[in-house]
Amino acid sequence: MIAIVCLDENNGMFFNERRQSKDRYVIRDIVHMVENNTLYINEYSKELFKNTPANIQISEDYFNQVSDNEYCFIENQIVDILKAKKVVVYRWDKVYPADYKLPLRQYKLVSTLEFQGYSHDKIVKEVYERNETIKK
Repeated sequence: MIAIVCLDENNGMFFNERRQSKDRYVIRDIVHMVENNTLYINEYSKELFKNTPANIQISEDYFNQVSDNEYCFIENQIVDILKAKKVVVYRWDKVYPADYKLPLRQYKLVSTLEFQGYSHDKIVKEVYERNETIKK
C-alpha cells in the first residue's frame, strides 16, 4: 500500500488527539496524486475530503483492507507502517507535542518537493520507499 501522512519536523503524527493540519493545498495535492484510484480513510478524516472529487472509501479498518498499489491516508491511528511499500509525507517546519511519532527508519527518502501551503509557509512533500536491506 501507499500510506499518506502529515508529520511535524520530529515525525509527530497527531497531538492532543487532534490532526496535525488540514491545509487545503495538501488535500488538493493528495487528491491530484491519487487521481482515479481509491483513497482509503477513516471516519475522522472524512471532513477533509468532503468537497473533493476523490474516490473515497471510508472504513475504520481500512489499513488492513488496502492492497499493494492503493492509497490510504493515516491521520489519527497507530498502524504497522511496515505494511506500506511507500510512504508519502507532508511535513511542515513546526514541532508539536506529538501523541505518536511515526518510525521511518525502515524507509529511504527517494524524492522531495517543497511548496507553499495555505496555512503553512513551507510544506515539504517527501516520498519514502521501504528499504528491504535494513534490519528491523
